[in-house]
Amino acid sequence: MNREQYDKLLVLSASELRDFFILYIGLDCFLKDKHIIKMSKPSFLKEMNYNTKQDRILWEPYSFRLKIFDINSTYYLLFRNKDKKISEFIEPGNIKFKELSNYEDSLPNEVIDLLIDACHNNVKGEEGYKNIQALFNLKKTNDFGYRFIVGSGINYGYNMPQWSELENQFKTVVDGIFKKNICDAINKSVFNTNYGSFQIVKDISYSNYKSILESMINLSKDPTPYDNTTLTAIAAVLYAQSLNHPNETQRVLTFNYDDLLERSLLNCYNEEALTIYKYSIAKAAQPGFSYSVIHSHGFIPKYPEPVLGQNYDSIVLTTNEYFENYKNPSSYGYSQLYEHLNKICCFIGNGLTDYEEQKVVSKHFNDYPSSFHFYYNSIEGLPIEAIMYKTIFLLKIGVIPLWYSSHDEYKNEFYSFAKVLGVD
Repeated sequence: MNREQYDKLLVLSASELRDFFILYIGLDCFLKDKHIIKMSKPSFLKEMNYNTKQDRILWEPYSFRLKIFDINSTYYLLFRNKDKKISEFIEPGNIKFKELSNYEDSLPNEVIDLLIDACHNNVKGEEGYKNIQALFNLKKTNDFGYRFIVGSGINYGYNMPQWSELENQFKTVVDGIFKKNICDAINKSVFNTNYGSFQIVKDISYSNYKSILESMINLSKDPTPYDNTTLTAIAAVLYAQSLNHPNETQRVLTFNYDDLLERSLLNCYNEEALTIYKYSIAKAAQPGFSYSVIHSHGFIPKYPEPVLGQNYDSIVLTTNEYFENYKNPSSYGYSQLYEHLNKICCFIGNGLTDYEEQKVVSKHFNDYPSSFHFYYNSIEGLPIEAIMYKTIFLLKIGVIPLWYSSHDEYKNEFYSFAKVLGVD
């Protein structure tokens, strides 16, 4: 951090400065392969053996008490918001404070500028837009390579409906039952969410609810080795990583109901993946399978495979289904996503716009401030302000946006990575 950047921190509010500090230290530790645990005041005092009443009265309050560790060492870091000073120490007897500007970080200056903009919610500066390219300097993967979280965007080109098209199908059912354009009015008065129309159909016409879901899956196009799509690029990466790390199960978390990814692995590489969803008996690691695809929002197989009651019960599409899936940390969708985030993840074909998903990602980052993930997207058709604001929003929940000129650009990057590992 240079002096000019430190001077910018002086104009931030107390809450903005706290946001900056945890992003700054967290991202630096992420790059250094260090891990952070946030400590409460009681847990910190206990660990420091400050047990007397006098100790507790004299011990100053701090904005953050962090325990930082890697495979070689453990130390503590305190931050005082009131004077913007930090203290790094191993033993509590030698606590000395210094300016935050004296912290030895490994971050590019452009990234630090972007973090300041993020905490100040600065979406107007052209320099900020230029700085987003510096985020590519932060790119890293796990020891075995990429770990994916995927959404409907990877199904482009496989005859699957967009969200708006699926929603319109459900609206048509409701309007047909009442013989007038009523679905939007009901949705707005009762739910006012993206899932209201699905809830209405499930409640008043369950047979239509099931048939629309089944037909959506059955009309999908089968992947082939010649497709050259984001879906087959991800399959290529998974296959290549499995060959290079045979003892590491390749796990993908998907919000999709279909088995297009599983079929892509099978059709392109003759590899069978384990399909996991709520109420299925399969577990994430099972002998004989090198790949696990976790359907956190449920799963419906394609015809002629039988669709069972447990398949319908696993689906998360309506308002009530979202309530149940993310009710608490032990709920299926919540727990599966939270656990998946324990390693560096890449969000592909997922806009990260769903509130429930955002909530889990944000909670994980709050618990582990050195845990960051990557979001792949294209700048095509997006105004500068939207790109900047999304960058700011995602950084604050521990996700680093990587903005490409087109979707093909990162698709080709995945194919190139697989080729480097020996898969053409």
